[in-house]
Amino acid sequence: MPFTMRGRWRRHASRPAIQRNWGVAMKVIADSTMCEGNLECLLICPEVFAVSEDNQAKVLTDNIPTGLYDKVRLAVQACPRAALRIEE
Repeated sequence: MPFTMRGRWRRHASRPAIQRNWGVAMKVIADSTMCEGNLECLLICPEVFAVSEDNQAKVLTDNIPTGLYDKVRLAVQACPRAALRIEE
């Protein structure tokens, strides 16, 4: 990032800090054939994920609040079996 005259870093307008898809609904899908019930998703985002009696991950809501998008993405990335995926 370029250095300004006042001693602060400034961001180029062409390089956003975080790319977000505002206004696009997020949907999470749990593949029960891949899930081992490691609880990684539940530990990261208990507002969206749960583990059923048969030790499988399940998604609690179809409407994920926008404030939880980053936590959900982190939970999907943390799944050791890649049993979770995001559709936007």
